[in-house]
Amino acid sequence: MENIERQRKVLSGNMEFEMNIEYLMEENDLQYSMKRQEFEKISTPVFTQIHEILVRARETIKEKGISLHSVELVGGGTRIPEFLRIAKEVFGMELSRTLNSSESVARGCALMAAIRSPLFKVPDYALHEKAPYGIKFSWNFVEGQKFLGMDSELYPEKQRKMIFEAGSKVPSSKTIKFTRKEAIEIVI
Repeated sequence: MENIERQRKVLSGNMEFEMNIEYLMEENDLQYSMKRQEFEKISTPVFTQIHEILVRARETIKEKGISLHSVELVGGGTRIPEFLRIAKEVFGMELSRTLNSSESVARGCALMAAIRSPLFKVPDYALHEKAPYGIKFSWNFVEGQKFLGMDSELYPEKQRKMIFEAGSKVPSSKTIKFTRKEAIEIVI
């Protein structure tokens, strides 16, 4: 696993990587060479997902009327040239690297641990975790053996409810009250 991670890091800066693992199995060694072009080709499905996520983020920002001043990159994966190209294309601006990419996530985790610990005094921060997707709750009523499905005429507008909108704070809780006494089937 260490060699695979090292391969990703090396291919982010170099065009080719030679992997050698001695004594992989009994007396057998592993020797493998990979070029950056091959790495990017096998990673295409991941880069496609990254592109979609960044486009959704950009659209959400626009919908909320927020203007971006800069985009800060953190994490080891942001060093991959294809990722950089995609992010620059989506946001249409130069990407910033003012933070130490490898340490910033660890420092954020340490800060969160200190905030939640009763042993440390940390200045107040307004940190909110948010649900990336909306959560909709649906249900069906069952009378005896008769199933009253979602197309039922009884309460069609009350058989679906958006519990959490995309971007709502988590953790949080919601209560749904049912006025009927029949059995209920939860649809996920």
